[in-house]
Amino acid sequence: MSFRTRYLFSAAMDVDPSREALFHEVYDKEHIPALAAVPGVLCARRFRGTSGNRRYVALYHLATPEVVESDEWKQARQSDWTSRLQPHFRDHLRLVLRRYGRGARGPA
Repeated sequence: MSFRTRYLFSAAMDVDPSREALFHEVYDKEHIPALAAVPGVLCARRFRGTSGNRRYVALYHLATPEVVESDEWKQARQSDWTSRLQPHFRDHLRLVLRRYGRGARGPA
């Protein structure tokens, strides 16, 4: 599947093993579907790392980098489950990325 966008949002983290089942439940049933429905989010996917200190990564293809600052995005990120789970994240890394260089075609 190809998306003609230059922007990604990446959230990478590890989670306390005692909260891992809740983590997957929240991401699968609530977090990914809610963020995928935000205007300007073209695609939302989850990955499990094969190396490194962050076992889980979520990638969101964005129409513009401002999507992650929108009220809709902020509202979609908030829930009771998310609030209970966030203190158990480790090595949390959030990045808004812009593709550049060769092959960086698509909407600005």
